[in-house]
Amino acid sequence: MIKEVLLCLCLAPVWTAPVQTDSGPVVVLKHGSVRGQYMKVKGSEKVVEQYLGIPFAQPPVGPLRLAAPNPV
Repeated sequence: MIKEVLLCLCLAPVWTAPVQTDSGPVVVLKHGSVRGQYMKVKGSEKVVEQYLGIPFAQPPVGPLRLAAPNPV
């Protein structure tokens, strides 16, 4: 009985996981493609596209601090 309850508790997140039906916009760039998502603007009915986590330069640490950005 305990094993069945534990099994159900472990599988519950899989059963209740949201299904993503909208894949979002995809932008094809020179170095690959980037998938975005649609986001509703608070306080209005406007929907915009957002693209998060796009690397554009190396992090400014060590000798790169206060230097011009180096492309990734």
